[in-house]
Amino acid sequence: MNLGFGKNYLISLDRHKLRRENALQILGEENTILIEGIDGENYVGNEKWLNNHLAPTVIDPKGWWSISKICNGLSHKKAWATFLDSGDETACFFEDDIIINDRFNYETIEEIRDGLEAKENWGCVFLGKERNTIKLVDDVSYFALHSSNGWGGYKRFLDEQWSAHAYILNKKAAKWLFENQGVINKAVEVYLEFMPFDIYAPRFSHFNIKRYTYSANDGRASFMDVIKDSPDSQIIPPLSSEEKSFSFPRYNSSFKGYKLTF
Repeated sequence: MNLGFGKNYLISLDRHKLRRENALQILGEENTILIEGIDGENYVGNEKWLNNHLAPTVIDPKGWWSISKICNGLSHKKAWATFLDSGDETACFFEDDIIINDRFNYETIEEIRDGLEAKENWGCVFLGKERNTIKLVDDVSYFALHSSNGWGGYKRFLDEQWSAHAYILNKKAAKWLFENQGVINKAVEVYLEFMPFDIYAPRFSHFNIKRYTYSANDGRASFMDVIKDSPDSQIIPPLSSEEKSFSFPRYNSSFKGYKLTF
């Protein structure tokens, strides 16, 4: 699959063999670079590693944290670094639990690609979110050329509009993300929305996610919403929390999260 934005970077764990195979069938191997993700199962109970990679204060809209969130952020950072080393101008990033939404179409992708040529401050395009419908900014100045309503400015920090399983970055956005992400203090989907560049999205998700659980030994999969005996079950409880707010007037959006102190 070539969306016209350069290479696909697929973030995947070696033990998730079926997930990897399914994602490669969707994306195709010819235009896809595999990024070996950071596996949280290797760091459960490792306090030294946790102290090295987790910030003292974490901002999260749901007020909870897990080792998988740290590893996910580090894995995306690894993918950004690989993209920056390539010298390419743009790239697409995917997690290995993607499935194609039935609303996917190349015409919208082409329209976004053509329209972004006139958007000097763009940095990211989300191609999928947790919901099929993606909330856009209700401002015609953000929409594509020819008065299209198929895509537009992305409305940030909304409930049920999280996940970062499919998105496009240009070089300046990837460089900003890589240079500003030190120890992890936000989930990667939250961190992406903090970038100081304009974000766009199609009105409908082109990629959704499928929840998996896996056996670390044989790679067999079942589709479940509740994951047991995995890094996601290793919740790091906060000792205290303080509600904070962040506003982005340009996008008429707001974010309500929690300041968690460990």
